Amino acid sequence: MGRISQAAKASEAEGEHADRQTPSQKAGSGRVACPTCGGKRSSEDHRRFFGLIAAAFKHWPEAHEFQPDSAEHLRAWLLCKAKHRNVALIGRGDDEAEFANAVALTVAALRQLKEYHFDVPVSSGVALVSPKSISYSDVSQKQFNAIRDDVTAIIEAELGVSADRLLKEHEGEV
Repeated sequence: MGRISQAAKASEAEGEHADRQTPSQKAGSGRVACPTCGGKRSSEDHRRFFGLIAAAFKHWPEAHEFQPDSAEHLRAWLLCKAKHRNVALIGRGDDEAEFANAVALTVAALRQLKEYHFDVPVSSGVALVSPKSISYSDVSQKQFNAIRDDVTAIIEAELGVSADRLLKEHEGEV
């Protein structure tokens, strides 16, 4: 797992019971409070996460098989790779033309919604994979911690540099 900042470690302690929160349990300034312990989603941790993705985008290897169009595109790919994703399977039937049409219509609908998705061929058809939300109302701090750690580990493995070093280098360039 990747290293995390002191603020992120503190937010892990705050979010110990955060998996019990509901979207309606808001506590000022966009934070979601845990009904058991009052733990809140850390805005600082959230900003660091997006800063890490922006830094990774800027330093993404040119030879990598995935070439993101933007930091948002990279975020979608990273969330999917970290298994924080939705998967819709379009099964291959006997009619190849019908299958191709179903895939084309689904892809067009996703583009209309302006959602990033990835087409993954599987033996039974095509899996359309899209990232799940990490919004304050959808993900507790405890859940966010696991997602953040998985994404951090992926970035570190793909770039061959620690998240802390990547962030420091990126901050020096901005």
